Amino acid sequence: MKEGVNFICGDGNRRLCFPRLAAFIGDYEEAWRACGVVAGHCVKCVIPSFRNHSREHEFDADVEQDQHDARTAAEAIHLRSEYLKEPSGPKLLALNRKGYHLVNLFTDPIPFPKCSIYDVFAPDLLHQVSKNFHDQLFAKWTSAVVKTGPSPSALNAELDARFQHIPAYQGLRWFNRGISHIKRWTGSEYKGMMRVFMGIARGLCNDNLLSMIKTYVDIHRLSHFPSHSDNAELPGRQQGTLQYLDESVKAFFNDLLNPDGTLIKTNLIRDDFMTNKLHAMVHYPEWVREKGSLPQFSTDCTEALHRIFKALWRASNKGHESDKTVCLNEWRILGMLLYNEELRREAMKELNARGLELEGSEQGEHDDSDAERDFEWDEDVDTDKDEDVDTEKDEDEDEDDRGYDRLYEWEMLLDDEPEFEYLGDEGQTEAQMVARMARELREREGQKPKLEKGVRFKGTKLRGFPRELEKAADKLGLVDKNMVQQTLRTLCSIKGDRGLGPKPPGEVTLLGVKEVLVTEVYESIECVYAKMNSHILVKEINRCTDAFRLGGNSKWMEPRHDTVLVNYDRREDAVGTMDGRRVARLWCLFTVDLLGGPSLALVQWFNCRKEPERVTNMFLVNKTDKFEVIELSSIERGVHLIPDFGGMGSTLPWSELVTGDDYVPRGLDAYDKFVINNHLDPDAYNMIY
Repeated sequence: MKEGVNFICGDGNRRLCFPRLAAFIGDYEEAWRACGVVAGHCVKCVIPSFRNHSREHEFDADVEQDQHDARTAAEAIHLRSEYLKEPSGPKLLALNRKGYHLVNLFTDPIPFPKCSIYDVFAPDLLHQVSKNFHDQLFAKWTSAVVKTGPSPSALNAELDARFQHIPAYQGLRWFNRGISHIKRWTGSEYKGMMRVFMGIARGLCNDNLLSMIKTYVDIHRLSHFPSHSDNAELPGRQQGTLQYLDESVKAFFNDLLNPDGTLIKTNLIRDDFMTNKLHAMVHYPEWVREKGSLPQFSTDCTEALHRIFKALWRASNKGHESDKTVCLNEWRILGMLLYNEELRREAMKELNARGLELEGSEQGEHDDSDAERDFEWDEDVDTDKDEDVDTEKDEDEDEDDRGYDRLYEWEMLLDDEPEFEYLGDEGQTEAQMVARMARELREREGQKPKLEKGVRFKGTKLRGFPRELEKAADKLGLVDKNMVQQTLRTLCSIKGDRGLGPKPPGEVTLLGVKEVLVTEVYESIECVYAKMNSHILVKEINRCTDAFRLGGNSKWMEPRHDTVLVNYDRREDAVGTMDGRRVARLWCLFTVDLLGGPSLALVQWFNCRKEPERVTNMFLVNKTDKFEVIELSSIERGVHLIPDFGGMGSTLPWSELVTGDDYVPRGLDAYDKFVINNHLDPDAYNMIY
């Protein structure tokens, strides 16, 4: 199905949807076995094996889909049946050239169209475009950089230092010791590395390698879009996301296989180099047209189910009966988890009725005891916990392999004989159980606060307020940032209904007002904005505090003043993505007792270049000494900045500079020049890039 079905989606927009009864989800090792294909061949098309370097035609991303036909069940059945009727060398050679095994597939007897294994097979983004970044691209990139000058140890030290200086941002993984010490990578680490690597690679390699990294990261981001637009048949219209994806794939292979490129000139790859994982990206645009968005088919959905087996296998004696023991205990563990999860839900209802709160029930417990592990920024133990955080633990961490670590914590808050609601007879039907669970789900959804688009204060309030404006500036240490005059200037602008924009210079006073009181000062704001031009709302937390637990560790404290994107004077007909937008750093979040108590923020401005860099398409910004008080409503969302590190050997490792309780500047405090990280998330990529 390439046309799709026109459906009204939950957000009110009409989209072309692709209904599917089933899809085959698996990595390449599982795919070529299920498809009856010889290892080394593509499971989507009949291109010759990549393990055979004596190919007749040189690889060309522009014509590859035209040169090699897609695999079909009719072709596979015909070639196998022809050989079985009259076995001969030419027929066996024809079967092998197409990459087929002489086996019958489980989908062969199905008479319905589009039900063969070749039709239901889906791409695996986790093992292809995500994992392959480190396994293939990053390894070859580091080898190419080493061959151009620096030693491997010097390059690793520089990369570790740059990763340590990445500023904090919600949901962004922080590699506090760099990446050279990581022996076993996880999927979240691959993706966390890719979100910032474009800014880290600047200054370490030539334009050819930098462009190759940039186009690959573009492929990764575009292939993970939840929805796509296709304007291939509409000439004169703006390109759709599928056209951008197709162009990125072609540009990547042109950089990778450029005869004058660094990888080929340094003999790191041959001019016909290709792997199955790289080749699979050629089919991404066509796969989207056939099946819809690709993330729903990735093995990210199923990899978590392997953890129970891995834990049980590590605990076994690896004997001949270990596989049976693993399977038996797997069912026991799943049954126990499901049973106790049901009890936990009932306990939560009981606790909510009593007005109690179960610690860790929503976000999970965070362990602050290990200061040497890599942290994610949103794992900070705070009174206001960020939503949509990733609490997935690394495989190398110590945890209860049985999954019993949080099953019974609710019992301590209940009485000795807790009373639960009646769950029904033991012989209740499945329909009755589903109805009860649906009713409980509606009850839980009704208790959740609904998100509203906009920016508002959130989190802890500082003590000692209300206080006069001058005394508040002195208490907060913001006198040198001209907080008093900037606040008065903004209040005059609000009173005169002049809006955000250039304000008159010089001293400003409010006529008829003896003093201005700062009523409340907050440590964070909540930005809620629409996701990817839809009605789906996304919430993020931007912080403005002098005591942030770095990586969730109370031993590492540092000021954290996030950067935001401000709609300064953006018009509807703006051409550039940064036209009318400015980057600012939060220094104080407060309200005053005048004009209805407006929500204000003292910010520090950054100068942004009008055009992005030619190779990276990232906007360069410079820190200024200009401060201004703006209204909170002018903030669009948070923005992540990556320092402009410069050339090789210019970065000092932050972890080696920390010798005690003294604060060592890092990230936003240690540099003056930055680039806007437009690969942070799909919304930033769609808005800024």
